[in-house]
Amino acid sequence: MGAKALGTLFFFLRGTPFIYQGQELGMKNFKRGTIADFNDVSSIDNYQRSMLEGYTSQEALEFVNQRSRDNSRTPFQWNSSETAGFSESTVPWLKLVGDHTTVNARVQLEKEDSVLCYYKKMIQLRNKSKYRETLIYGEFVPMNTTDHIIAYERIGRETIQVIINLSNQASLIEGLSGEILLNNYSEITYEKNGLTLQPYQALVLRKEENNG
Repeated sequence: MGAKALGTLFFFLRGTPFIYQGQELGMKNFKRGTIADFNDVSSIDNYQRSMLEGYTSQEALEFVNQRSRDNSRTPFQWNSSETAGFSESTVPWLKLVGDHTTVNARVQLEKEDSVLCYYKKMIQLRNKSKYRETLIYGEFVPMNTTDHIIAYERIGRETIQVIINLSNQASLIEGLSGEILLNNYSEITYEKNGLTLQPYQALVLRKEENNG
């Protein structure tokens, strides 16, 4: 759910959304056990600088694992084969994350609730639906929420609200009502005075005109 929630957060902001190398599958950052597994010059340089500043090799490696650009450059995982369908070579130019037997495009194309199918729904809503003018060109207005809820409105011919719960706890959001355009859960918990968002739940809804 977290990958879908983060995707929803950025996808309906103003500007052109970029889908970068595996995020539409929910591919994860890797964690390497040696600096030799990195290809990025900046990562290798940061590792060496950390060592010169007195950090241990393990500490320096942890810094690089957290921040490396190579996290988003691992081979795209097309299928569950040994090289994830990325190459016929025995070893791709950069090691795989390691979860390609379950996280890959072939598997996700066959699952209606997959991250990949959710991205396709987001693209359809933003670019092909009757709300495209508002979602692409509409005004951006942030909404007042609690710390772990991020929400904003896109205002044009109608008002579209994007609400994301970025915590592992359910949270009541008061005053929400309208047509649900997108939901990363299979259902919605309605309350008398609003909606309860489940952990990492993301909603896109068309605000009712009389919803003050």
